[in-house]
Formats: sequence, structure tokens, C-alpha cells
Amino acid sequence: MNSIRYVKLSTLFLVLLTILAGNAGAAGERWADRLNAAEGETLLWLEADVVPEESPAAEPAPTAGAAAEPSPATSPGPAQATPAASPTPSPTESLSPSPSPSPDTGAESPPKDRFAALALPFLTPQPEGGVILIHDRGGHPDWPGVIAPLRRSLPNHGWATLSIEYPNGTPGFERRIARAVKRIEAALRFYNERQLFNVVLVGHGEGALAAAAYLADNPRSGISGFVAASLPTPPASVGGLVLLEGIQVPMLELYGERDRFEVVDGARERSRAVLRGGNAQYRQRLVAGADHFFSAMEPTLVEAVRRWLKRYCSGKKMELSSLEGRAIRKSLGRVDASPAADDGAPPVEEGSKPLPDDAP
Repeated sequence: MNSIRYVKLSTLFLVLLTILAGNAGAAGERWADRLNAAEGETLLWLEADVVPEESPAAEPAPTAGAAAEPSPATSPGPAQATPAASPTPSPTESLSPSPSPSPDTGAESPPKDRFAALALPFLTPQPEGGVILIHDRGGHPDWPGVIAPLRRSLPNHGWATLSIEYPNGTPGFERRIARAVKRIEAALRFYNERQLFNVVLVGHGEGALAAAAYLADNPRSGISGFVAASLPTPPASVGGLVLLEGIQVPMLELYGERDRFEVVDGARERSRAVLRGGNAQYRQRLVAGADHFFSAMEPTLVEAVRRWLKRYCSGKKMELSSLEGRAIRKSLGRVDASPAADDGAPPVEEGSKPLPDDAP
């Protein structure tokens, strides 16, 4: 009797585990399903070059006291956009791409890494440029911490936004970074093909680390600026502090007073590394009261980034006719014919203060 009861309990336990695992996977996929007709918003599928196969590198050791990621399933649901008509893989990951035959020769073309991205066009008569956003590991392109507030607010100030999917499911820290770098390249091509050449990178957490790696490896990429939120100190496996010495574009580093230990603890050495590389347009700012996700401080975050962009990256504003501007807007996503007229600062929550333009 006891053995039969044990078998039944074991079977029930396995069934429950299977259900829970399925629910967890579904939660990771729901971010795209929740996108619903936000004005001008488009869910895209971009293709990046595949990183050559390597043995996965060891994961960085977790730091004691690090804040836990909030579950994507409990994050606030954004509105739903219509996906492209082409067949769409799971929005959480586009792993193991298969080669496809070339239409001209019948030969197999190189495999591609297909990934999701959320695009919003600029909503002003004249564009400033485009912003590529890369979320932290464990998030998604509409992650409510840092990413969603920026990607939804900046179009009102002339910046198109393209929030790309970080390769969460890729095993090995080095390989994730390498794969994210290829996705940044693909996002930059997307903008350049649409005549947007004033492009800024915005990264959060491990996404900021991938953006830093891209900039260090591609000093002539044409990127106009870099905003790093909660940037961890680069480990030796991706170049260490030398990685930051190679960044030569205007750079704003923001981190919270209550950020993760490794972010706060390494702030001074990161600052010294960038300045040691000769970057005179580097600014590092501690945001009082902010955590890793800038929770409840989104207006302060948006205002700080908006003002920094205006000071350091808007000098390359594109001079276009209204017809050309409308054509570019339409190529970046579905957009209402009437652009937003308000180009003022977003509201700041009571009790919080905007950051100064020129604070070192």
C-alpha cells in the first residue's frame, strides 16, 4: 500500500511540476501578446548574424545582496501591437535558426538569429534621430523598469525608439554578450536603411554591458551617444575595465542609490576607466533613492535622459521637409498623421527633482 501511495504522489508531483513549468514559459511569452494598438507601435522581427559556436563561458558569480528581478508575469501589461504578417517564432527567444535556401541559386544562405523588437516612430515634425534600447537579462523589450518609460516617452521629443530583445536564454555570459552585440548591429542597420543616422544606444544592466562591448569593438560605428543605466563593472571575461576605456562617444551613466551592490561598489573604478580612456564627454550620476529598476522614479529617469540627449546628441538634428519627415515616420511604424505638438519636459513626480544638465 505504501509503495502504491508513493507512486501516486510522485506522479502527481511530476504533473504539477510540468504545469508550473508550462505556466512559467507562457508568462515569458505574454509580453508580446499584451501589446495592443499603442499608437504607431510595431512588433518587428529582425535578423542578426549568428555568433560562431563556442563552448559556453562560466556565468559571473552572483553577488550577495543583489536585488531579485521582478517576474515578467507580474509586470504591468502594455497595450497590444499588430505583429508582422510573416510567421513569428516565440517572442521570448529565437534560438537555433535554420539556414534557408537562397532564392537565386538554391544554395543555403547563412543562418540568422531572428529576434523581436518594438518600434515607435518619432512624433515631432522633425526627427532628432533613433534610440536603440537593450533591456537587462531576464527582461523583455517592454520591461516596465527603465525600458518602457524611455521607449514610450522619447518619441514625443523627436527620437524614434527601437527596443530589442536581449538573448536571455543563451547559455554562457560571454556568448550572451556576443550575441547581443550582433543584435545591436542589426538594429543599427534597421535605422540606417531608413535614413536615420543619428543613433544613440540605451542599455540597462547586462544590456548596458552589451552596448559597451559593441562600442569598444566598433569605434567607427557612427553611434552618437550612449546611456548606461545600472551598468555593472565589466568582468575580465569581456575585457574588464579596458572595455570602458575604449568608449569614445558621449556617455551618460546613471545608477541608483539603492542599486545592486556590484553596480554601486564599482562606480568609482568605472568612472576612472572611462576618463582614463580620454572621454571628456562622460558623465556619471547617482540618483538618490533609486533602485535597480528606478521604481517610482520613471519621470526623473526620463527627464535626465531627455535633457542629456538634447545637450549632447541633438546637434545632428536632421533637416528634412515635412514630406520627407512623414515618409520616415511611416517607415518606422504605423503613426497617426498628426504629430504630437508638446515638446516640453515630461511631468516630474511630486517630491522628486530633475537632474541638472551639467552635473559631473
